[in-house]
Amino acid sequence: MHILPQLRKLQEKYSDGFHIIGIHSAKFLAESFTNNVIQATQRYRINYPVINDNNHEIWKYYGIKAWPTTLIIDAEGSTHSYIEGEISFEELEQKILEVSSHFPDNKLIERQISNTYDTKISEHACENLCFPGNITSDSISQRLFIADSNNNRILVTSLEGKITDQIGMKRSGFLDGDINEALFNNPQGIANHKNVLFVADTGNHAIRKIDLKTKQVSTMWYSKNSQTSPWDLAYEDGILYIAMAGVHQIWDMNILDNNILALAGSGNEGLLDGDPKTACLAQPSGLDVNRGHIYFVDSETSSVRSLNLNGDQKVHTLIGTGLFEYGDLDAIGTEAKLQHPMGIEIYKGNIYVADTYNNKIKVLSLDKVEVSTLAGDGKPRLLDGLNSHSSFYEPSGLTAINNKIYIADTNNHAIRIIDLDIGEVETLELI
Repeated sequence: MHILPQLRKLQEKYSDGFHIIGIHSAKFLAESFTNNVIQATQRYRINYPVINDNNHEIWKYYGIKAWPTTLIIDAEGSTHSYIEGEISFEELEQKILEVSSHFPDNKLIERQISNTYDTKISEHACENLCFPGNITSDSISQRLFIADSNNNRILVTSLEGKITDQIGMKRSGFLDGDINEALFNNPQGIANHKNVLFVADTGNHAIRKIDLKTKQVSTMWYSKNSQTSPWDLAYEDGILYIAMAGVHQIWDMNILDNNILALAGSGNEGLLDGDPKTACLAQPSGLDVNRGHIYFVDSETSSVRSLNLNGDQKVHTLIGTGLFEYGDLDAIGTEAKLQHPMGIEIYKGNIYVADTYNNKIKVLSLDKVEVSTLAGDGKPRLLDGLNSHSSFYEPSGLTAINNKIYIADTNNHAIRIIDLDIGEVETLELI
């Protein structure tokens, strides 16, 4: 998704004869369904036509081998550039200008292109929350902190859903200051310590700090590299642990001096255990820390992995076997299958996982390394009731408090609650 900001800039700068067409060739099964593609175009505010190439016909025709690949094609159908991987705005613009120089008046020939569906999100769907990406809680103050991601804000609520603070102005930007004036861009993970929130401001590639006492927002760190994409945070003993999804690494930050370092991951995408410096991760999107152990979900390998900070100090894989190995199977160890998990929470000796593309919440017992489905029937919809009969739609972040699991049910624009005592799911009403 790193290319999306570059494409938006090109759209704004070149409107005369320049068109963007997205070709979606799915890696995961869940990504091949058109309704899910529509949800993604809405979530990422894509306003150009997107073709669902669910049989990989276009992929094969052009000989595509990697995601993303950018083709620059003139109006006569000739391919001028074939670019694998990420590319900067400047490089992409130069290649487009080279193509336009072949046509009269240095303009590309106009061709009428239109969408076949509306990518705008209905006001009703996002009345309270809009694609919430994550959630955390505080047992002392009995509060929830919700990343209302597509509304570019953080909500502070009671456990019953009463909103006590709104941090951010519901429009994207990058601005510190009073909580009523600060701007975020697609915030995701949140960690809390006492009266301070730490936020993975993903779209700004930044770590932000919210002081709930002074009502001030500040920036602890930001990257000029537009590919870091910090996605989740966890705090323990003065250290903030960061899932850097874009560069396939886990970083840590000392909150006293904001010193930040890569802790695990070579930067190469893959699944390789061992020494943290040479280990390969693949888009770590959720993490939690408990007594010197970091547990994280690697979305692109559909895996649950760990890093022992006190013992052998190595990366280990609990669930998952590779970049193209995924599924929906409750079992022990690497026999179990997940599909693009994005959230993780350690609670009372168990690991709770948002099995995002399977639309389920799974639980992993640490003693047996056994995976079982806690809630969700796998159907992409919103349905409360008994755990086994309930439904979610691409759940992402989750947090545990008072023997309940609170879930950011992203595509349902809702916060859901699993009561571990009675085995039922309900939807939190925000007031």
